[in-house]
Amino acid sequence: RARGVKLLLADLDNTLAPYGVAEPDDQVREWKEALAAAGITLFILSNSRRPGRAQRYAQALGVPYEGHAGKPKRGGFQRAMARMGVTAEETAIVGDQIFTDTWGGNNAGVLTLLVWDGVPLPPLRVGDPLPGRGPKGGDPVRARFGTAGNPDGFYQAGKKQSKDMPPWLREQGLEAYEYQCGKGVTVGEATARAIGRAAAGAGIALSLHAPYFVNPANPDPDSQEKTLGHVLKACQVAQWMGADRVVVHTGALQKRTREEALATAKAFFQTLRRRCDEAGYGDILLCPETMGKINQLGDLEEVLAICAPSEGLLPCVDFGHLYARSLGALDGAAAVEGMLDRMVQVLGEARARVFHSHFSKIEYTPRGGEARHLTFDQPYFGPD
Repeated sequence: RARGVKLLLADLDNTLAPYGVAEPDDQVREWKEALAAAGITLFILSNSRRPGRAQRYAQALGVPYEGHAGKPKRGGFQRAMARMGVTAEETAIVGDQIFTDTWGGNNAGVLTLLVWDGVPLPPLRVGDPLPGRGPKGGDPVRARFGTAGNPDGFYQAGKKQSKDMPPWLREQGLEAYEYQCGKGVTVGEATARAIGRAAAGAGIALSLHAPYFVNPANPDPDSQEKTLGHVLKACQVAQWMGADRVVVHTGALQKRTREEALATAKAFFQTLRRRCDEAGYGDILLCPETMGKINQLGDLEEVLAICAPSEGLLPCVDFGHLYARSLGALDGAAAVEGMLDRMVQVLGEARARVFHSHFSKIEYTPRGGEARHLTFDQPYFGPD
């Protein structure tokens, strides 16, 4: 109120209510009434693609809403302000996601308020370090664990269709699912949306892996256009699903210097980010991945250099790949701590806190790095 705010836009899932909670509790109702008494209108601005999710909750609370709002794009914010007859200076957004709520609020020019696991934080601009506690100055980071693809145990349980993965993962106590399009993007809209509905119902966070064969470091214009097409198609499927991250391989050197390949990849990912935004996929983060073979682009420094210029790029740090390409050197707590600290140095704490990650044990050879992925129960290779 002291800041002149008349309209408070609020994210729904994990801000006003946990995933799957259909109606507001008494605390939220009392908070809404207190805001109204102070002359502030509460408005739900949600990216939820679950049919009727935002509508049902908002109607139960008695507040206006917009579902499938497309944050971090400005459009949803602008429509909400126009409906309520207020300016950006009279508006604030509260939410739990830096790359949709905070980033979107910054795009729209409104005051941004971040909640972190239910704890309110001071107003934040994207790129600012988060306030911290503890011996290293940072709050603990909450990790979601899940699978990339459908494991053997899923099929052994008698399951066959990927839409059954999210509830099965929830039964295993897991919270994330990365859908694999490694051999090409062939999934149809109906299947993708069915997976998305199942994930929303089970509270499973979705990501998607773009085809493995793309090569953003290839300077050939025809190759780059093909790679753009493959990733844009992956983003379309991710959007149907409600996934907010697409993992992309960084490419091969092709007998060029690492510096030459990196320059090509950096320019490509900037073009890719722009093309994705233009195609309506601005709410999907692109995650360049660290790679395991020595002749591939994609050590940690290279991936951070690709990501640093754009907040729409977030590293996918594969700790197994980094272990393999370093021939086992990047292993153990000290090595991991060093990698995490380096991400903070390059990207800032806010972005580093929400990086994407892969982890598996990987066999390596002295000359090539990664040879093959292994199961966790084998004793000879790490990382541990």
